[in-house]
Amino acid sequence: MKSKLLILLSILILSIHSVAYAVINCYWSGTVSPDWSDPGDPIGTLTIGSDGSENNVVMKNGSVLEIRMNETGCASLAVFGSMILEDTSSLNLMTSSLPPVGLYTIVSTTGGITGSFFETTGESEQLSVKRSADGKKLLLRVSDSATMIFVK
Repeated sequence: MKSKLLILLSILILSIHSVAYAVINCYWSGTVSPDWSDPGDPIGTLTIGSDGSENNVVMKNGSVLEIRMNETGCASLAVFGSMILEDTSSLNLMTSSLPPVGLYTIVSTTGGITGSFFETTGESEQLSVKRSADGKKLLLRVSDSATMIFVK
């Protein structure tokens, strides 16, 4: 019941285009896909919490964070709190075409990211993912030739 409620809540959140706010602690065991409310433009930010509140996202074992991208940029997840990646959570990079060469924040937190993704799928020679030096962001680098770096 809890997972159905969270999926329903995430659908409700995702139906608001661009930026959405939820004041909850999220425990996902399914697929999280920021801003897929408009299939014609899948690029947006799903925001959990708000400034001044502490909300956490726990990517449970078997859960998937799906980051969609196109020629204009990348979707992202913003968490006012911490993000915990359990042992078998994974990152799925989905693209219809690559965004412009550059560095994109695909996850940002105020409290940091702990754990690592078990696997990252959808990578190519032009995509690499790494954690920021302060441990609060996951960054996607789009380049002409890059090697995938698994987040550890």
